[in-house]
Amino acid sequence: MILFKRILIANRGEIARRIIRTLKSLNIQSVAIFNDEDIDACYVKEADFKVYLPGKTLEKTYLNIENIIKAAKDILCDAIHPGYGFLSENSDFARECELNKITFIGPHYEAISVMGDKLAARKLAKEAGLNILEGVSGNISSILKRKQELEYPVLIKAAAGGGGKGMHIVYQESDLENALIQSSREAKAYFGKDDIYVEKYLDKPRHIEIQIVADKLNNIVHLFERECSMQRRYQKIIEETPAPGIDRDVINDLGKKAILLCKRVGYDNVGTVEFLMDRQNNFYFLEMNTRIQVEHAITEEVYGFDIVELQLCAAANLPINIKQENVVGRGHAIECRIYAEDPFQNFMPSPGKIWYYKSPDKNRFVRVDSSLCGPAKISGMFDPLISKLISIGHTRDEAIKNMEKSLSSYMIYGCKNNIQFLRLLIYHPDYLKGDISTAFCEDHYHRINKRCKEEYDFLSPCIPLISFLVFQLSQNDSAKKKRAKSIWNYIGENQRNKIFPMRLNGVDLDVRLLDYHNDEFLFLFHDNQLTAEKKSINKDAIQLRINDQIFDLKIVFEHPGKAILNFQGIEQVIERRDILLPNKKISSSKTNSQGVSGNIISPMPGKIVELKVKKGSKIKKGDALIVIESMKMENNIHAPFDSEVVEIKVSENDSVEANSILLTLKELNI
Repeated sequence: MILFKRILIANRGEIARRIIRTLKSLNIQSVAIFNDEDIDACYVKEADFKVYLPGKTLEKTYLNIENIIKAAKDILCDAIHPGYGFLSENSDFARECELNKITFIGPHYEAISVMGDKLAARKLAKEAGLNILEGVSGNISSILKRKQELEYPVLIKAAAGGGGKGMHIVYQESDLENALIQSSREAKAYFGKDDIYVEKYLDKPRHIEIQIVADKLNNIVHLFERECSMQRRYQKIIEETPAPGIDRDVINDLGKKAILLCKRVGYDNVGTVEFLMDRQNNFYFLEMNTRIQVEHAITEEVYGFDIVELQLCAAANLPINIKQENVVGRGHAIECRIYAEDPFQNFMPSPGKIWYYKSPDKNRFVRVDSSLCGPAKISGMFDPLISKLISIGHTRDEAIKNMEKSLSSYMIYGCKNNIQFLRLLIYHPDYLKGDISTAFCEDHYHRINKRCKEEYDFLSPCIPLISFLVFQLSQNDSAKKKRAKSIWNYIGENQRNKIFPMRLNGVDLDVRLLDYHNDEFLFLFHDNQLTAEKKSINKDAIQLRINDQIFDLKIVFEHPGKAILNFQGIEQVIERRDILLPNKKISSSKTNSQGVSGNIISPMPGKIVELKVKKGSKIKKGDALIVIESMKMENNIHAPFDSEVVEIKVSENDSVEANSILLTLKELNI
C-alpha cells in the first residue's frame, strides 16, 4: 500500500515522535522542523530529514505558514501532518497546503473552518439533534457589545483551538473585560488568532468525547468515548476509556449523533466531537476538534487501531475499511499527562533543565509517548508536557494499579513535575468510584497537596538514607567478588557500629549502622532502630523491607558519593560527607516568588505580559503584581504582604530568566 513518499511534520515534541513512529512502520520518510529551542530534540534526531526554522517566536517558526509550506516544497514533501495544537486547526494552513499541491493530513479546510466557527458549529450540532449551550463569539469589542445576553457564570475559550489554552471562568460582569483581554492574548500566542468564545458555564460537569474516523468515500465510524473530566487549569491531565458509570446505550446514542454531525459537515478524516454532561446526565455539544487528540493513545490501546495510520489512509483517498459492528473494545486504558509544573504552586509551569530522565519500562500493559529520550531542556516557549503514560488492564481496577506502579517508577530530576500529584489523584476514593467532574482537581486540590506533603515528610529522611546505604553495601559485596574498587574501600571494610555522615536535599544528617549480616541490616536514626532487608537489587533499582514494609526505589548515581533516589514519584538527592567527592553539582530548580529584602523574584523564565502596578502603588497581600507568560500559559505573581512598590526592574514584553528580580516592595501596615 503506497500512501505517501515523504511527509513533513508541522509540529514538535511528543506528537512528532509519535507520527514518526507510524511513518517508519509504513516506510514513509519523515521531515522534522525545528527552531533554536529544539535543535537537540529527540524527534529531530529520529526524523529522516530536518529543516531549521529561523526565528525566536512561535509566530516566526511553528506558526509561520509561509515558511513551513516553503520547507515542505523545498524538500519535496507530498504531505504535511500538523499533529495537534499549533496550525492543526488552522483552515488557512490547510487551504495553503491544497493550493501548493501538498496533501494536508486532516479534514478539508472547509470542515476545519466551519467547525472552528463556534456559532456555525453549534448551529450544525443543533440541526443534527444535539443539545447545545448558548453563547457568543468574536473579538473583545463585539463580545462586550453583547454582554447583556450572557448568563453568569460564563466560560471564555479560544475560538481557534482547544487544549485549555485561553480558558477562564467569569462569575460576574465586572470581571468580564479583563478576562476577555487575557483569553484573547493567550489565544493569539498559541493559535495565531485572537478570536474568543463565551458560553454558559456548567457547574461540575463531566467531559466526554467521541472519536470519529471518516474517509473521503463517505465511510464514517466512531471509536466510542473517552472520559476527559480530570483537568487542571481547564486542561486534561487524566483520560480513560471506557468512561466509568455511563450506560452503554447512552454512549452508543452519542456516537450516532456525532456521526450525524460529521455527515452534515462532509467530514473526511480523524476528529473528535466533545460533550459536557451535567449533574442530571444531560449531554451538551461542546465543540469538535478537527485533528488528532493528545489522548488518542488510550483509544488505540483499547480498540486496536493506529489512528495516525487511519489519518494517512483517509488523506490518501483510501477507504478506512472499518465497520461499526467490528469496533469492539478490549479492556480498559488510562492516560496520565506528565507535566513540568509545580502542583504545590497552582500547577505553575516549571521549565528548565532535566538532568536525569528515565520513564517506566514499556510492556503490553504500559505505553509511554514522550518528548524526551534522556536529559533535556524544557523550554518555557512551549506547553509543559513531558510525556504521556498509558496503562492498560483487563479491568479499570487493573489499569489503575498498573498506572500507580508505573508512575512510581518514573525518574525525572531537575524540573518539578506532577507525578506524585497524579499518583494520589488516581487512588483518591472518589476517583476509584468514578465520581468525577471537571472540578475534581480544584475540589480536592488542598487535600491532595496536604497528602503529598505528609508523604514527603514520611519518606524524608529515613527511607532514602537507608536505601542508599543498603544499595552501597550491596554493591560492595559484588565489588569484592569481582575484585573491583568500591566506595567502601576508602573507609575500611568493617562498617559495624559506624556513623555515616550524610546530606539529604542539602540537610546534614547522620546514620549509624549497628550491624549487618548478608541481606539484613540494623540502623540507628534519630534514636530509632530500623531493620532493613534487601529483597532485590540491580544497577538502578532496589527493593527492600524496612520495619516490615516493602519499598521500591529507583536510584541513579551522579558519582560514587552522590545519588538521586526516586520513590513514588519523589526525587531526593543524597550525598556522602565522609569521603572526598568530585567537584560536581546539580543545579536546583527551587524558586520562590518572594525574595529577601522585599524583592519579588521570577519563579520561571518567561516574558513579561503585563505590569499591574506602578512605582509608588500601594497594594494588599494577594494582589496581582505582574503577569508572566511561560509555556504558553499566563501566570500571575501576587504580593506576599501589604506593601508599597519601591522599584520596578522590568518592562512589558521583556524576557526574564528564573530567579531574576522583577520589582522591590516595602512592607506596609495597611
